[in-house]
Amino acid sequence: MRTVLMSIKPTYSERILSREKSFELRRTAVKLEAGDRVVVYASSPVKAVVGVFMVAGVERGSPSHLWDEFAAEFGIEEADYLDYFDGSDTVHAIRVGAVVQVKPVSLAKLRERITGFRPPQSYQWWNGDLSDLVGDSVTRVDQALASK
Repeated sequence: MRTVLMSIKPTYSERILSREKSFELRRTAVKLEAGDRVVVYASSPVKAVVGVFMVAGVERGSPSHLWDEFAAEFGIEEADYLDYFDGSDTVHAIRVGAVVQVKPVSLAKLRERITGFRPPQSYQWWNGDLSDLVGDSVTRVDQALASK
């Protein structure tokens, strides 16, 4: 299992954690596969790790094709979707599997734990200890994701 730390706008991170959004959408490919985990960093103004989800798969296709097939699961208005993917040939839709919400770990706390920490602009692979990102929630996260 690989881990990626992904910056997601607070509106969409909330929708992922509440299960209103079943896909995280990206313009550029992230080489994820089923069984990998995504640590969710809610970007400004929240600036904190707020949860983790297991990748259930990745769909790729044209913006119009994926909208026709999965629009109800994207958790985004059509106008915002079309605006985001304007000029893109391919949508990379990361299917959200099991989700665990964690007690938020602020950017300040992350910087205390991890020397030189900077939140990713989009995403970064994480090879460090998961507890550095999710704090005391690490055992609950590991148990919840392992049982799914």
